[in-house]
Amino acid sequence: MADIHDRHQTVVTVFCVLLHENQVLLIRRARPPYQGACTIPGGHKRHGESLRQACAREMAEETGLQVTNLKLAGFLEIEFPGDPRDFLSFYFVTRDFTGTMAAGPEGGVFWAEADQAPNLPGAHPAFQALAPYFLHGRGPFEGRAVVDRDGRGLYSIILENDI
Repeated sequence: MADIHDRHQTVVTVFCVLLHENQVLLIRRARPPYQGACTIPGGHKRHGESLRQACAREMAEETGLQVTNLKLAGFLEIEFPGDPRDFLSFYFVTRDFTGTMAAGPEGGVFWAEADQAPNLPGAHPAFQALAPYFLHGRGPFEGRAVVDRDGRGLYSIILENDI
């Protein structure tokens, strides 16, 4: 029988892919984890928030923008060997936003050409692995990753139609 310590060890995170014309909004992280990496804005879900509420809050905190009409693009289960926690990340896509873009304490935000964004210097490995699915509407996806603390490792992604 499983011990209680084998359960309730999942950290939930949310990420927002904001698209505008042929561009995607990215953040260059100013602090750990992933300091210096380019990725999409996101963070931890708080107790009592829905996934979409958490995603909208994180976007407002990190970019100054208010997002609506969030569509689930997929999710990624992440394991860091040696860490007793599992991480479950939900990815949302939208084109609907208002407000004025402004950097927050997490880092600077900028627009990048969607097709070139995964190849930018410092692009986070998870962003590189998942970009084809959420930038080109090839979802929803389900993924699993076993990675080091820099996000390097094995990413296994399948599409819903293949499940």
